[in-house]
Amino acid sequence: STFEIMHKFILAFILVTHVVFGEEDDEKNKRVDSLKIINGTCHYRGEVVQGDDYEVFRDPCEKWKCDLKQKKLIITGCKLRDQYGSCVPYSTGRSWWPRCCNYRYAC
Repeated sequence: STFEIMHKFILAFILVTHVVFGEEDDEKNKRVDSLKIINGTCHYRGEVVQGDDYEVFRDPCEKWKCDLKQKKLIITGCKLRDQYGSCVPYSTGRSWWPRCCNYRYAC
């Protein structure tokens, strides 16, 4: 059905790789962005990633790479298998990325 296709598309969009754009933090630019680049570090969702380095997480199961040259944070998630029925994927949060990509499904 159309709903199932849209649901799969949205999940794939969120959980695969996406990029969050930001701008240098300076006095001239007072815009509020989700990503802040301050003194060579990426600040996002309460986490700090050193410039041109990466951090891995358990929940959400993601790798975050701070790309100072392009002024963006590259977030890599997990590829999900095809979904059947109303089952929803979830991470147990026991291992760090990419080992936590073994999602279980709640039906």
